[in-house]
Amino acid sequence: MSRHGIHVLVDAPEVGRNMRDHLTSLICLEVAGGTLKDATKIGNVINYLTRRKGMLTSDIAEAYGFVRTDDALELPDVEMIFAPVAYVQEGLNGIPAHGVSLGPILLQPESRGSISLASPNPLDKVIVDAGYLSDPNGADRATMLRALRMASDIFATPSMTGVTNGHHLSPLGAERLPADELLSVLLEQNSHTLYHPTSTARMGTDAASVVDPQLRVRGVDRLRIADASVMPEIIRGHTHAPTVVIGERAAQLLRS
Repeated sequence: MSRHGIHVLVDAPEVGRNMRDHLTSLICLEVAGGTLKDATKIGNVINYLTRRKGMLTSDIAEAYGFVRTDDALELPDVEMIFAPVAYVQEGLNGIPAHGVSLGPILLQPESRGSISLASPNPLDKVIVDAGYLSDPNGADRATMLRALRMASDIFATPSMTGVTNGHHLSPLGAERLPADELLSVLLEQNSHTLYHPTSTARMGTDAASVVDPQLRVRGVDRLRIADASVMPEIIRGHTHAPTVVIGERAAQLLRS
């Protein structure tokens, strides 16, 4: 804040640090049809508007499972997620062709990121550095590569080879790469956020934590934080429900 000319009331270095997020990396293979690429066709729109049924009722991620990439692990380290659509580039640039997507979500990343100000203008976007795959020992990368191998093995089963044609929709032509190189390319080019950022205003009992166990910002009167940023660590699952719990708890604290 000081470098942007903003007066600092409380020196709290951990604000914006310790960011954790669930990274996902998807394998997208082409199929003949019958995917959510057709969801906005007139017949499907009418079906939804008149009967509340059909493709437009899909939540996209229609199947998932929590798995261990190493049998020696006590708990799952990835979530495997499936979508009946080619979810390429986060869906921001349209759907390139009929396809299906399958891939892992890293549940307990060791990598840390940060959020910082870009300027003193509150309307400017902040700088988000998720820090994916940046842990010094390379554990996150190793876990994701093992998990992508598992996803690739699932696509190689008779049930899936009978549906897909083996053609990768992102990056195009990736099926021509050697197997080990393919997994690395998929990790580098097909990875993105699962939109679960947490822990940039860590709760704790120590003086360095941003908020105390009552969600009060240390050093600032009458200010609390009630969102996923207060989680000391990211959970092994989706963050929506626990974030609702944090909000409910904040309401209870304010009423008490």
